Amino acid sequence: MVRAVILGTGDESHALCHLFKNYNTASSGNYLEVTKPSIQKGGKTLHETGVLISELHDSLARANIVILAIPAKALRTFVSDHLQILKDKILVDVSNSWTRGEDLNSILSMTDVRFVKAFNDLGAVDLLLDKPTSKDKIQTKVCSKYSDAADAVKGFAEESLGLDVKLIPYERYSDIAQHQQSLGENWIKAAILIVVVFAIAELYAILR
Repeated sequence: MVRAVILGTGDESHALCHLFKNYNTASSGNYLEVTKPSIQKGGKTLHETGVLISELHDSLARANIVILAIPAKALRTFVSDHLQILKDKILVDVSNSWTRGEDLNSILSMTDVRFVKAFNDLGAVDLLLDKPTSKDKIQTKVCSKYSDAADAVKGFAEESLGLDVKLIPYERYSDIAQHQQSLGENWIKAAILIVVVFAIAELYAILR
């Protein structure tokens, strides 16, 4: 049984909760909740996903896995302020910052806190559009120097989020550190097509 908590209530958090609503079953024994520092009293659910919004300290204390779906620039402060309660958890970094030192690999380098890079290659739009009846599973990558932590996150993602997970060797960490396409694959393809058609039309008009 895995008890996971997502820190943050933004689009990525909403998308992961959407997957949990679609794919988790009672037989898994897994549990998911959402929290953030400003929440003093829980009880509501996040965007009708059925995932409870809980008070920060209590939800962190219950969790085995903590998914940090917050801006990368806030990671260092949050981890520093809550290191005592986080030290025996598996922390999941979903950030895609290009700024040096803003990921858990750098922040936790001098500690033995287990962390995993995961879900940073998933766009919220793609996840929110996913349905249990979809033919293909959404693919994602998980990377960590802690094999037990990587296996735990992989198991949770496959069992309760319906994802197809590939484990990436820690030596290839830099290859997946910044990977997100938050607009969604279909939206990006549509945008490219529109730009190409517009460019061709403009070129035709100029030539005439």
